[in-house]
Order: sequence, then C-alpha cells, then structure tokens
Amino acid sequence: MRHLSLLLIPLTLLVVGCNRKPTVEFVPVSYYSDTMKTDIDSLNYSDGDDLVQFEINLMLLQEDEKFPLLHSINNTVLTVALANDYYTPDPSYSGSEAIQHYCNTMHSARVAAYQEHESGEEPWSFYIKASPTLQTDKMLSFVVTNEQYMGGAHGMHSATYLHFSLATGNELTIDSLFVWNPKNHKAVEQLIYEGIRQLCVDDTEGVYSLDDFIFTPDGTNIISNFMVNPESLTFWFNPYDIAPYSLGGIGIEVPSYKLYDYLRKDAPLYLYWFKK
Repeated sequence: MRHLSLLLIPLTLLVVGCNRKPTVEFVPVSYYSDTMKTDIDSLNYSDGDDLVQFEINLMLLQEDEKFPLLHSINNTVLTVALANDYYTPDPSYSGSEAIQHYCNTMHSARVAAYQEHESGEEPWSFYIKASPTLQTDKMLSFVVTNEQYMGGAHGMHSATYLHFSLATGNELTIDSLFVWNPKNHKAVEQLIYEGIRQLCVDDTEGVYSLDDFIFTPDGTNIISNFMVNPESLTFWFNPYDIAPYSLGGIGIEVPSYKLYDYLRKDAPLYLYWFKK
C-alpha cells in the first residue's frame, strides 16, 4: 500500500497540472509623444515658408515586437490623424516618420493651394493632436483632434474618438459594441434626442434652440463618434453634423444603464461597465 500511495502522488500532480487554467499574457501599454512644429531648417522648406504652419502632437503606444497589435493600433491612430487627399501614412512608419513625411508632403501642397487662392497675408495653420482617453484591461480609447484655418471667417475643428480591443488590436466600432439593428438604432437615437431636448431646456442663456438641430430619431442619423466614460457614453457631433457651426461641437451624454439592453454582452464595453 505504501508503494501504491507513492505512485498516486505524481498522478495527482499530473491531473492538477492538466486542470490549471492557461494564463493570458498581459499586453503592456505605455505611451510616448511625437511632436513637430513647422521647422524650416529641418524640413528644407523653400518658397512660402511662412504661409503654412503645422503643429502636430501625437501620443502613441510604446511598441513591442512581441505584441504586433500595438503597432496596428498606432497605425490606425496615425491614419485617422494624418491621412487626407495628399498623404497616407506608410503602415511601416513610426510616429515620427509619419509626421515627418506628412509635413514634407503637406507643406508644398498647402503652400500651392494658398497661393492659388490668393488668401491674403494671414497664414494657414494646422493643429493635430492624438491622446488616450481611457484604458481598461480589455479596451483602449483615443481622441484625435484637428484644428485648421485656411482663410475665411473662421477655422474648422473636429474630434474623432477611436476604440480598440487589447485582445486583437482591432478597432471597436458601434457595430461591434452594440447589437446595432434598426430597432436598437432608433432607440439609441431617441436617447440622444432626449439629451438634445434637455440641453435646450437647461440653456439659460438662449444659445440652444431645438429648431437649430437637424437630428430626429428616425433611424437615419450617423452615430459613430462617442467617448467612453466610466458610467456613460458621450455621443459627439462635430460642427455642422447636427447643428450650425455657431453651436460648435456638441456632446450628448447617455448613462450606461440606459444603454444596457442594446449592448453586446460579450463586448469590452459591456464588460467594463457591468462586470467590474
């Protein structure tokens, strides 16, 4: 019997080892900043150096070759921040490389456009910033802000919110976070519309009027830009999206509990809010 009990010990250890849950390797997330202002000497600008000014400040993920998803997230942020009709970042670029190429390409293009439009003496300016807004164990969020002045009575500004899975590196859109069928689409629109109505009711200075908004809960509004908060979503609309430029960007906050029925129950947003 003594020998039998000794034989059972390694067998027991083997069974325990087989039942142990596999560990999930933590994806390290840290940040660094790449910044550039218009620098005539380093960018070798020539004619029209003072006509166009850039200031770019991108806070990106510190990449690790063991976790290629970090580069994938950075590439999406760079694309949203910098890509336009004249320039698209190379997927292999680092942040500083993408900014350098952007400024070299865009300066000559913008100077040519400036001179073609005879915009007067005031220079055009472009300010781009990207920074993280939220990090959980399953998701990561950024905001990309863009301010530009290209002549005329006023400049333009916008904010674009991006969300990513830390398990895959894929972007998390409203379709991947919500059960986004027509019924739920209208229900979320109704919540936003109620927020717009309340914004007008609470406005004691007479800035907002419901007549100024082109948003009705009929299932046709584009709802894709939102900031994730600890207990709510702020649906963000840039100037001209749903109201005149004079009202600026408009954020409508909706509590998480009001969105519960429309969320995918396996998605990072639901897990963040309701499985803490």
